[in-house]
Amino acid sequence: MPIIQYINKNLGLKLKSETELPFVIQKHQFSRNQLITGIGDVEDRVYFIDKGMVQISIPSNNSYKVIDFFFRAQWFSCFTSFLNRGPSDVEARALLDSKVEAITYDELHKSYSNSILANQFGRHVVEQLFLLRIKKEKDAITKSAELRYREMLKDNPEMIHSIPVGKLAKYLGIYPESLSRIRKAVTSK
Repeated sequence: MPIIQYINKNLGLKLKSETELPFVIQKHQFSRNQLITGIGDVEDRVYFIDKGMVQISIPSNNSYKVIDFFFRAQWFSCFTSFLNRGPSDVEARALLDSKVEAITYDELHKSYSNSILANQFGRHVVEQLFLLRIKKEKDAITKSAELRYREMLKDNPEMIHSIPVGKLAKYLGIYPESLSRIRKAVTSK
């Protein structure tokens, strides 16, 4: 789903072309495991995934913790850096070959000053990301790793099998061996 379709669907519009948008859309392709935004970089774009999967992670004790995975038709960015214009403390990396559309910080902020659509769009994206973050936090403290895995499997079955066991285990906050047991239990039911 391209950004134009996302905007039409979620803002109730009937735009026919990207030229009707108040900001310029850039198209990017990232190879599997390609770094999109690194630690210390200033994030300059908000991205929409047309195809592929992206991981956001943070360094922790000579390793890293997986903060989140993003899939087709989802927005991602190193948002703290994007919003405060400072160095990113997280990294974004393509887990699969990915096609994304992007809007730069300057382009988006320029359009805020003269477009109601840009303001509605920006508010919608921030609200969606906030709701996603709150859901993840609630799920982490109220649901078992097995239940969260089952929900991920239900929502993105083809993608979940593409995530290496170690990365998925880090995301769920469990050891890879525990995830292997969960996967075995889920497939045997």
